[in-house]
Amino acid sequence: MKKASPAAIADNKKEMGEWEGELERLQKLMPIQASRDQVKLKELPALEEQIKEQEGSYPDISRRAEEVIYLNDVILPLSLTNYPGCGEGR
Repeated sequence: MKKASPAAIADNKKEMGEWEGELERLQKLMPIQASRDQVKLKELPALEEQIKEQEGSYPDISRRAEEVIYLNDVILPLSLTNYPGCGEGR
């Protein structure tokens, strides 16, 4: 088995240092990845479900709003005309 030249050893040590730096950088990213996974796998699906529930209530909200508009525009003025002095100024 041949011994490596001093230049080859120096190159290998330099490359080893670079890989150790890369390993350290990637290890520092692990908590960030865990947070991302938490958001992606748990929080986003829960929020999407809440959005679906809220969107499901839109027809009810729209129907109720139309009822209120109808009451304010049609029924309320009619009921006020049944009482003397209540419908004046409209």
